Amino acid sequence: MAEDSNTFLVIDGVPVEDVEADDYSAYEEEYSVSERMISGRRVEELGAVYWVVEVNYSAINIDTLAALQAQLRTRREHQLFFLPSTGGTDMVSGVFHLTARPRPSLHSWRDGGAPGWHGVTLRFEEVEGHD
Repeated sequence: MAEDSNTFLVIDGVPVEDVEADDYSAYEEEYSVSERMISGRRVEELGAVYWVVEVNYSAINIDTLAALQAQLRTRREHQLFFLPSTGGTDMVSGVFHLTARPRPSLHSWRDGGAPGWHGVTLRFEEVEGHD
């Protein structure tokens, strides 16, 4: 995907911008089940590893909010291109589910200007696990 060098997350074709430090993370979680057997031995079954991508907008411009809301309302599965927390600079892509709809709140509304929104938190989990 050809994006500018500062793009680290694209959700359904909408580039995520203007995120402050510490408001973005992309990490892997492992699905597993762990049980203690009657003998006292612990048994663990490892399942898939999947990506979790989280972004929190301290403030979001109205055009980006409208574009994201349009995509989030019309789809259950979302195509993400994202920078993983593996230390590299290569973007990864996958199909994700949004775990909860965002609940933006009004931050400011200046005379004659557009309203400012904040509190937009998005948490996506990869649909299919990977190796």
